[in-house]
Amino acid sequence: MSDNLHTLETRPGALLAKLQPAQRRAINHKVAIDCAVARRSAARHSRGRMTPHIQRASGAMN
Repeated sequence: MSDNLHTLETRPGALLAKLQPAQRRAINHKVAIDCAVARRSAARHSRGRMTPHIQRASGAMN
């Protein structure tokens, strides 16, 4: 199991090392965009779960 994880960690680095700087920047940019989209999606999901509780609490105060 540990060997498989080590292989997964080293392969992308070896592949990235073979790329030109502009290609690496493009891939890094794509990964950053994908991560940002995933964070926003998770935040929307969390807000969607919490919103009814907040609305109920604020409705009780009015």
